Order: sequence, then C-alpha cells, then structure tokens
Amino acid sequence: MADHLENPILIIKTSWGGKTLNTDFRPPSAGPYVYDPSILEEIANRRNQTREEVIAAKHAETGVFYRTMIDHVRRVLANPGEYHPAYDPAAGYEISGFVWLQGWNDMMDGHTYPPGLGAARYAPYSDVLAHFIRDVRNDFQAPEMPFVIGVIGIGNDDFRAAMAAPAEMEEFKDHVIAVDMKESRDFQLDELAHRVWRWEERHDNEDRYAELRERLAPLQRELEETRKIEDRRERNRQEVEIRERMRAVMYTPEEMEYMENNRSSQGFHYLGSPKFFGRVGEAFARALLESPMPRQSR
Repeated sequence: MADHLENPILIIKTSWGGKTLNTDFRPPSAGPYVYDPSILEEIANRRNQTREEVIAAKHAETGVFYRTMIDHVRRVLANPGEYHPAYDPAAGYEISGFVWLQGWNDMMDGHTYPPGLGAARYAPYSDVLAHFIRDVRNDFQAPEMPFVIGVIGIGNDDFRAAMAAPAEMEEFKDHVIAVDMKESRDFQLDELAHRVWRWEERHDNEDRYAELRERLAPLQRELEETRKIEDRRERNRQEVEIRERMRAVMYTPEEMEYMENNRSSQGFHYLGSPKFFGRVGEAFARALLESPMPRQSR
C-alpha cells in the first residue's frame, strides 16, 4: 500500500483466535443465534442443562467480539496521532478498507452447519457475512468501504464457496472482493510438514509414498516392538530414538532446514509460513488498491 499511496497508512488490527462468525463475531443485524431443535436438545442433555439455560449461555456469547472489535477501532480513531506520528488532524483520516481473514472454526462447527446438506450446508455463513459487511460499514459510517474477504485457503470447498459468495451479491458489486488464499500457500512446505503422516498407506490414496513406506517398514516394526517394553521410561526413550531415525529417512538435511526456516505453527495457521502471509498480504493490498475507494474523510 505504501508503494502506491503517498499518505500515511495506519493498519488497525483486531485478532482473536479460535472465534466464529456465527457466534463470537455475529453482527447485530443478523439477529440472535438460533439452534436447530434436535441439536439444542442434545447439547442440553450433554451439559445437564435446560434448553433455556443453553440458549441464555449462547446469547451471552453472541456478538461479544464484534462489539469488542468496533470499540477498539473507535478508540484508535478517536486519537489517530497516538498511533501514527505522521497523522495530521487538519487533514483528518479516511477509512480505506477492511480485510476479513477467518473461517476455520465455522468450517468445523457441525452444530451450526450440520453435515448432509451438500453445498447448502454453509449458506448461513454467507448470510451472516453479508450482515457483517453491512454492519461494519454502518458502524464506521463508511457505506461503500472496500471490503476484502480472505477466502480460507484450506479445507472444505463448499465452505470456501460460501465465504466468497457475498462478493457476487449485486449490492456489493465492485466494493466487496473475494481473494482466494489457496494459491498463496507454500505447497513445498505443506508437503514436507505433512509427510510425517501422509506416508502411511491409509493416508496415501495416490500411492505417492510407496517407496518411502518400504524404507520405513523395518523402523516401523521396531517401533511397534517397543509397545512390549514394560518400563515406561525405557519405552519412551526407545520410541524417541526410533522416531528420530525415521525422520532421518523421511527428510534430507536440506528439507529439514527448509522446514526449520519456514514453519512456525500448525496446518490450520498455514504452518505459520512467512511466504504465505507475505503473498496474501500483497494480494489483499492489490485488491484494495484496485477497488474504487470513495472519499470518506473524518
């Protein structure tokens, strides 16, 4: 953004992991979270609560992080100079865009999006995201604020399509852009990080790792033999030693170095790949720069 704009740029980040759009970030105009009756009954029985107690607990959680996000942004914008030394009060500020990068917890939520409905399973996510876009624009008094949806780059294609869907709505034409994060992944790192379990025959549908399985077979048999060792410490010591030898068969020193230099987290965090986050950051910036930016100065 700085390469294309002469003005100072302030990025206001609000980021809490492990949150859903259906509950945690649920926007006001989406209304209350509504349970499917059968799921409500199952949750009530499991928690040993009444249905009314389950609904009340969900109501207390609903929208908490939406409101926290709005409050935080408003606090920053009340005094931008506190956060950016180049801020000029006489010039004011312009809200130039919003980027939404989220999805995993909704995608994995079988209560809110029950399996068996095909592509329609995640339609409620599209609806709530459309409400979210309308509400943040309203709360920031920026009715045409460009909004970038970072479409989750892993997992269920039906969910990915539901994330992107609001960008195709007529009311959001030109000002809501879906950026597919899948192609920004570091596929070399993906393969290396997941090789540690994909080599097993039950995970190798394409028989890609047949040769590696053959080389690991003797070590795998050694590992299975350790289960007979009664002394827990000795069993653990031998397991660690054998797994290290297996790792040396799985990876070359160059591959080990690549993982060491490029991975810092788990798969649902895109392995913490700096390549991935650099690529999507640039993609988000380009999407905002290419979107019409109406003047909404403060």
